Amino acid sequence: MIPDAYQHPVVVGHPNYLGVFEPECAAPLICLAGAWSALRHVPEGATTVVVDASHPLPLATSALENARALAKHVRQIPGVHLALKPRSPILVLLTPRSVAGNALPETVDTLDDVYPELPGGLRVELAPDTTANDVTRYAAILEQIIGQEA
Repeated sequence: MIPDAYQHPVVVGHPNYLGVFEPECAAPLICLAGAWSALRHVPEGATTVVVDASHPLPLATSALENARALAKHVRQIPGVHLALKPRSPILVLLTPRSVAGNALPETVDTLDDVYPELPGGLRVELAPDTTANDVTRYAAILEQIIGQEA
């Protein structure tokens, strides 16, 4: 007999807001497919609800590679760490202190209010057409913004 807790569906983002693909679980899954869903298959047996059209796999893979390159750059900024290994073109950065929201590019969100367990947290989502030059420029912008807050 399946315990009651596993009979109720669980709704997850694919990937979620922090860029993580949820692992398979015993409960019935409803996966909300989004921009980066092409990077990983929906778990077998899960129901898929398309919330946002997914980018084609080659474009999503290229964006993921650029996110990993940006992660390498920003880890060189003193006091900055990655909260999670990038599995999608979404990075979660932990900075030494809260960063002013009005100084951030539009693709960067502060996480302090939504995720108090991630103080100084920043969510960075790369555009699908980000280039290697954009990654270098973006890293410099983040370094300048984070450095100004020191």
